[in-house]
Amino acid sequence: MQVKKLIGILIGLGLVAALMYYFGIGKYISFEHIKENRERLLQFVDQYPVWSVFVYIGVCAAIIGTGIPIIGILTLVSGYMFGMLYGTLYATIGATLGVVIMFLAVRYIIMDSIKARYGRQLTQFNGRLQTYGYTYLLTLHWMTIIPYSVVAILAALADVPLLAVIWTTIVGSIPMIFIYALAGRQLGTVENIGDVFSFQVIMAFILLALLALIPMCIRRVRELTDIS
Repeated sequence: MQVKKLIGILIGLGLVAALMYYFGIGKYISFEHIKENRERLLQFVDQYPVWSVFVYIGVCAAIIGTGIPIIGILTLVSGYMFGMLYGTLYATIGATLGVVIMFLAVRYIIMDSIKARYGRQLTQFNGRLQTYGYTYLLTLHWMTIIPYSVVAILAALADVPLLAVIWTTIVGSIPMIFIYALAGRQLGTVENIGDVFSFQVIMAFILLALLALIPMCIRRVRELTDIS
């Protein structure tokens, strides 16, 4: 079973790499290149509406699966290319697939080589996972500052079930991705990345960070109540 999964991962990464090379999508990762080629992005969507979706999801999954923490830029592009709702959907699918790739690669291929490196973080992760359950995974995603790769690595090392990783990634990612996709609609007019983040967008991220603390606060209150 592990061999089959390994083969599947390698084939998937190979196909995504081929798509990235064929369509030259890699050059659109930085904000400057996105700004310079934003009209071409829209033309690509207009000419290849179906292919553009598959290419975007594949590129997003490959980038997240290799541990590069640029989901914000990827989602800005998605919001600009596909609109707020579809941009959120496609970015969520791509990010989730990327997390699955990283998770399976760690669990079945490179676990032994990185377990020592993440030993201290794994101990803390396991302790909080036992205390808060899978809601702790949601909290990590809602905080928006923890890269997907870190969550995937720790979850793989901690023997978290794949299904739990998938649903917590989806539920935990949607709020942040929605905010970025909403901001991405402005890419057609802005000249620098700072112009994308309006006061409303910044406040949304602050509220999302506060939301991440709710599960821990509830748990703490229950513990104090039980003690009293």
